[in-house]
Amino acid sequence: MGGGKETPRQKMIGMMYLVLTALLAMNVSKDILNAFVVVNEGLYKSNEIFAGKNEDLFKDFEAAEAKDKAKVAPFFELAKEIKKNADELNKFVEELKKQLIVFVDEAPPESADTLRKNMMGIASKDNYDKPTQLMIGSEPSSPKPATEEWSALQLKKKIEDFREAAIKMFDKKDKSGKD
Repeated sequence: MGGGKETPRQKMIGMMYLVLTALLAMNVSKDILNAFVVVNEGLYKSNEIFAGKNEDLFKDFEAAEAKDKAKVAPFFELAKEIKKNADELNKFVEELKKQLIVFVDEAPPESADTLRKNMMGIASKDNYDKPTQLMIGSEPSSPKPATEEWSALQLKKKIEDFREAAIKMFDKKDKSGKD
C-alpha cells in the first residue's frame, strides 16, 4: 500500500484492506453513529459558549459605536448583517434536523426539539433510506429541486447564498479604493 515494489501477496492484502474499509463505510453501525452524537453534543455546548462571546462582542460594538459612530458604524452594520444571515441559516438547519427526526424516527413534532439536542434518543440513526427520500427523493439521479422544501439542493443553495453574501460584504472597497 505504501508504494514501491510489493509482492503479489502484499498487493492482495492491501486490496483486501481497501475493500474492508469500503464495506465498513457503507454499513456504519449504531455504535459509530453514537460517537457522532457525542460530537454533536459537544458542538451544541461550543455553540452556546460562542453565542455568549458573540453577545459580548456586540455589546463592545455598541459601546465603541457610542464613542465614535463614524468610525465604527459601517463595521457594526456589517456585523449585524452577517449575524442576521447566519441566524437565518442556522434556524433553517435546525428546522431541517427537526423535520428529519419527525420523518425518519416518526417522532411527534413536539418531541423533535428535545431529540434534536439529545440525539441518543433517536432510534432510527442507522436508517439511510428515509433521510435520502426526504432530502433527495426516490430517484437519486434526479434529486428534488432547490425550490422544494427540505431538499438537499435547497440546503446547498442556502449555504452557497450565505457564503456569497459574506464574500460580497467583506469584499467591498472603501471610498479611497482600498480594501
